[in-house]
Amino acid sequence: MGVNEYSDLTYEEVIDSLTGDIRDLTGDISDLMGANETDVTGGLRFAETWYTPKDVGKEPKFMDYVKEGAVNPIRHQGACGSCWAFSAIASIESQIFIQKGKLIQLSEQYLVDCSKGVGFPNEPGRTGCEGGWKNNAIRYVSNNGIAYSANYPYTAKGGTCNQGAQKTLYRIKGMQRVRPGKDSEQMNALVHRGPIAVSMFISENFHEYKKGIFEDNKCQGAARTHHAMALVGYGEENGKKYWLIRNSWGESWGWNGYMKLCREINNHCLISIRPYIPVLEVPCSGGVIIGGQCLVFSQEALNWGQAKTACENRDQTLASLINPKAVLDYVKATYGNETFLLGGSDAAKEGE
Repeated sequence: MGVNEYSDLTYEEVIDSLTGDIRDLTGDISDLMGANETDVTGGLRFAETWYTPKDVGKEPKFMDYVKEGAVNPIRHQGACGSCWAFSAIASIESQIFIQKGKLIQLSEQYLVDCSKGVGFPNEPGRTGCEGGWKNNAIRYVSNNGIAYSANYPYTAKGGTCNQGAQKTLYRIKGMQRVRPGKDSEQMNALVHRGPIAVSMFISENFHEYKKGIFEDNKCQGAARTHHAMALVGYGEENGKKYWLIRNSWGESWGWNGYMKLCREINNHCLISIRPYIPVLEVPCSGGVIIGGQCLVFSQEALNWGQAKTACENRDQTLASLINPKAVLDYVKATYGNETFLLGGSDAAKEGE
């Protein structure tokens, strides 16, 4: 343990102001909506499935996605219970890097402002700084997209939602969950799928962690999680196994913002009770995303009557336009400047 900016806080103050993924363990095996089923929300299909381990027993001794360049610098959530948003965003950012080779920064504030009532589905009056569930955040991104951090910066407090902020073209089409309490399967998923959004029980010593491998007997028998983070690696130190976890409490906490958690004890501090992995969809290329669907128009086959038919179930305003320039202006204003139409060299591209 060591001195940091949180050392003067009581345990109750830490839980009240620095966490936000508070859930008991009721229904943990079944709260994934039916393994291998799909949720149809707003006309979009969001697949939630159990992760299936592969090449079991062949995992490397060390895995560190920070060294691989797949993890953004440590961020600071401040006195806002938005850990659920940071956990979800970290896992999404890493998925984009792993599949597309580009590390972009997405907006936690967008989730805090715009997904109110989504984090805790039975308590719609909660604000984004009063906690949430990371799996619901991933589902929200699938249905609504996600803004760039530069266009929607973090403020550590709830604000008015700006749905017009420029959003990335990358879309989440589903989510995998590792079976609860299975450290070996979580390790396998980390190797084959990448960083994982996880939850953890927070003990009285957690906020003063500074270095070394964290192990706390008070984690044994824990009945609820408090805090969401990102699992970004694992390894061994002096013969002792650990998980590498990315927190969102700034670099002054822990080992430059990270924690090494004991991996000698299965599901220590409930670290493997709720692991979620977003499933990325290849971004729309040569077209425009409308209502979560990629509609592609080629210059050779472009027929505005056909375009209207294709779009009428996605966007009634766009479907009513017949002038190419009017369509382009409307799409840019509505769906962001990173989206371009008109075929050929004007293919849709990822914004900076």
